[in-house]
Amino acid sequence: MANAKEILQKLRDKYRLVVLNDKTFEEKASVRLSLLKVFIALSIAIVLFASAIGSLIVFTPLREYIPGYADVSMRRDLVALFQTVDSLETSVRQRDALLGNIRQVINGEAGTETPDSFPTPDVGMRYGTDILDIAAPFDSLLRLQMERENVELRLGAQSDNRRFLGVTFFRPVEGQLVRRYAPDERVYGVGLVLSREEGIKATLDGSVIYNGFSFGEQHVICIQHASNLVSWYKQMNQSLKNVGDYVRAGEVIGISGGVASGTRPVQFEFQLWYNGISLDPAAYINF
Repeated sequence: MANAKEILQKLRDKYRLVVLNDKTFEEKASVRLSLLKVFIALSIAIVLFASAIGSLIVFTPLREYIPGYADVSMRRDLVALFQTVDSLETSVRQRDALLGNIRQVINGEAGTETPDSFPTPDVGMRYGTDILDIAAPFDSLLRLQMERENVELRLGAQSDNRRFLGVTFFRPVEGQLVRRYAPDERVYGVGLVLSREEGIKATLDGSVIYNGFSFGEQHVICIQHASNLVSWYKQMNQSLKNVGDYVRAGEVIGISGGVASGTRPVQFEFQLWYNGISLDPAAYINF
């Protein structure tokens, strides 16, 4: 205990640091110090120096020279370069395959025992037939049949309902469901009869990509949503949005509620499409 008190006393003892002229021994400056103050000052200086060195390493490019300290931007650039190189390699392979096939045709070595190595197009994708107008007339019926089958194959497919389980769809309008989704009968949405004039609401956030009118479907609005999801609102008496407008879920986009008749059995029609495939709206919205 006595030793601790003696050490503490020695740390608190005052000393004088004097600066003298070497020739005249004239006192130029003097400072009263203690070992405790010197120790505190040195500790603060060391902490500040370490902080400055750490900041210099962390906030400057010097950190890249530290082993194991990866640069995030450099890693992102490397991933982008890898993807670009992979795409270029695929293009080169496709070009080599094409040149090889052309060389075989020129040399008369082409055969039909091996299939083409190029990737085939999507079965559900619809291609235009305007470039085939130069074909002979006898194949027009065959082309028409193939086009119809291609469209029915794509529109009749149903995607996995679990894809949109986390999405909350807003009900466009309250009414009586009189026509259900039936893709086999070319009915790609649901039809409702309304008790009075109602405001039609957007089912999700999105942008208006179509706004038109026809005598068969009246006012029609189409909204593009996230994840390649599209909603159609048909048989409206009045549209309140223009192409390019951004709407929120539940926002009124039109007015419906006309009188149903034999030629117009429903007063409102609603459709959902995902990646060009029709969906059953009743599977996601409680009408």
